[in-house]
Amino acid sequence: MVWWADYHSHSDVSIDCHYSLLQMTQGALAQGLRELAVTDHADFDPIDPGYESVSYTHLTLPTSDQV
Repeated sequence: MVWWADYHSHSDVSIDCHYSLLQMTQGALAQGLRELAVTDHADFDPIDPGYESVSYTHLTLPTSDQV
């Protein structure tokens, strides 16, 4: 079966993934995906399991020359 899109993926912004947005984009292209939706968790409530587990200060969006 060939998959052309992934509409539910997480990056290192979520507690359950360790790949950057750049790595996710490069991996999707290498696998032949045409579309990728990043659906990261937004754990802003102290009762959420990922609350305060991720630092958002390191995040940058990939530029077109990186992908």
